[in-house]
Order: sequence, then structure tokens, then C-alpha cells
Amino acid sequence: MVYAGSEKIRDVMSSDVVFVDEKANIEDVATLFNRKNISGAPVLNSAGNYVGTITRTDLLGRQVLLALRNRRALTDLLVKDIMTPSLHALPPTAKLLDALNLMTEKKVHRIFVVDTSDQVVGVLSTFDLVSVIQKATTESLGPANRELSGAEPSLSEKAEEVSTRKKKVELQDLIGLSPRTGSYQLKSDLRNAINRGR
Repeated sequence: MVYAGSEKIRDVMSSDVVFVDEKANIEDVATLFNRKNISGAPVLNSAGNYVGTITRTDLLGRQVLLALRNRRALTDLLVKDIMTPSLHALPPTAKLLDALNLMTEKKVHRIFVVDTSDQVVGVLSTFDLVSVIQKATTESLGPANRELSGAEPSLSEKAEEVSTRKKKVELQDLIGLSPRTGSYQLKSDLRNAINRGR
């Protein structure tokens, strides 16, 4: 099993990214978030560059405060007015542990994955990381976890179990418990065959 922290972001990230234009109206973004069932998106400027992030928290918190402070209607607010301009991004080759550290340090629930030309090519969320950790934990516990959860073994686990049992039977055919010494020894016919071959 590979330690979850050593896996690369590209192996886990979602490449189905929904982008938002910085000049989009926040009502349209709220509708988009509900329709796509997402909680955040990268914000692009007119040149297509990644300039920030907008989240449901931004929509809920900042829009009201900003509108009240500036006496503007909520419908007049644009994404660029309330987005978080800081860029939390890593390359696809970064380790998941790097992503976890960045999310923890910046207190964010998602980071965007950018290629060498600074184009957003994916998104990695805390949910993705929890899924990887859960999978790694399940794999490391193997049969013990299955017994606790009552889950059926996978086909690969069944095959491994059959292979192990087969090896035990083959080994038992070659050795036997000596009644005289109480230890395992090669069976006499195998021992004789080996001695004859010398």
C-alpha cells in the first residue's frame, strides 16, 4: 500500500472544474453553485488568468456587509467585489501531503491545481483528501476492518486468502510434526528423495 501522503495530486484531483468570470453577477454565481452542487470555484479575468476564488461563504458573508457599507443593491455586486484574491494552488505533481499542509495553513477547503502555464487544470477538496485517507485506512486494516464492519472481502482479498491457504496445504504436504521431537520436519519420503539426489 502506498502511504496516502505520498500520492500525487493528479491521482486524486477532479479535472471537471467550473470557472467563474470576475465580472459575473453574484446572483448568477449563486445559481450556478446550486445547479452544479459546488461550494467554490476559481475566478478568471478577461485574459483567462486565475485571479482568485469565490465560495459560498463569500456569497453569504461578504456580499451583505459590502452592500450595506456602500449602500449598493446586492444585485449590483460582481464576483471581483467579494472574491478572495489569494491564490491557493499547487501543481499536479505535488504530493497530497503538501495539499493537506496548504489547506491547513490557509484554512481553506479546496485548492486549485495549476499546470506549468498557470492554467487551472483541476481542483482538490478536503472531501477528496478524506476519501484517500479512508481508503488507505481501510486497505491497511484489511481483514480486521472487514470483520469489524461486517463487509464482504474484495475479490483480490479472496484470491490472496485462497493463495495463502494453498501454500499452507502445500507446505503441510512437505513437512510433518515429528511425534518424537514435537517439531516440524521434512516428511520421510521427501527426505529420502533429497538424500537419493545427493
